[in-house]
Amino acid sequence: MPEAEVAEQIIETPPVETPPETPPAEETTVAAAEETPAEAPKTIAAGGESVETPVPQDFPDNWRDLLADGKKDKKVLERFNSPAAMFESLKQATSKLSNDKLVELPGKDATDEDKTAFNKAMGVPEAADGYEIALSDGRILGDDDKPISDSFSAAMHPVGANSAQVSAAVDWYLNFQQEQVAQQEEADVDFHVQSEVELKKGWGGDYKRNTNTIPLLFEDAEAGAMDIILSARTPDGQKLGDHPVMVRTLATWAVNMHPAAQMNDPDGNNAMAMDTELENIAEFQRKNEEDYYNTAKGQKMQDRRLELIKMRDRVSARA
Repeated sequence: MPEAEVAEQIIETPPVETPPETPPAEETTVAAAEETPAEAPKTIAAGGESVETPVPQDFPDNWRDLLADGKKDKKVLERFNSPAAMFESLKQATSKLSNDKLVELPGKDATDEDKTAFNKAMGVPEAADGYEIALSDGRILGDDDKPISDSFSAAMHPVGANSAQVSAAVDWYLNFQQEQVAQQEEADVDFHVQSEVELKKGWGGDYKRNTNTIPLLFEDAEAGAMDIILSARTPDGQKLGDHPVMVRTLATWAVNMHPAAQMNDPDGNNAMAMDTELENIAEFQRKNEEDYYNTAKGQKMQDRRLELIKMRDRVSARA
């Protein structure tokens, strides 16, 4: 090919265009990825409502007004949230009545056989001694409690009480008795402490000496007489043996009957102990005349000597 044609073709051939570079895709920002999701709708129970179009109702809103015959009926109907719920309650009540065994009350014209059949159905024994007493916690009636239970059963049988009712009443009575005993024991302890404080405050160091003389009053009494008297109670429930008035009175009687008893000799030889103590005081007086008449110790010994002399005189008078 001639060079001129080649050159012409080269000149006429259009240049090949280079396609423009594709710009890089924009990166998704972190902020766009972290957009807050839409708030979830409320549930129906929480008050959410999404259907705005009216929905046909099974029953009108005033169904209670239509059924009620006065305020009392309407108050009953307000217990149900729909007629369907009311009907369901009626079905349950009807089913219960049909399944349970109903016992018909004897009428005014009922025969003895009708009454007996009714009592049997209600669990009432034929006679008062037929009650089966079942107590709580596996307890059984003691010999002291049985007469009370029998008397109560006899009183409850004519009014148609069954074994469960009589058992519950007897159980309550026994529990009440136990509570009363516990309260009395607690009151006895409190009163004993209160009286002891009062007597010790009044008698001081002579408390033990005075109380020890009281049993001497019962030396010639029958066995158990002392316990019977001292465990007896005042009208307000306090034990005589703990009552401060009674204790002081008994101690006074005991000292008058047994003047030397206050010596409390370990061997029981109170008269000899009394004479020995008088001799010891007299000896102290001879050897320590100044202290005997001029010191507190001496004055105390003088008082004790007069007390012993009076005691000795009372013993001589009763001899």
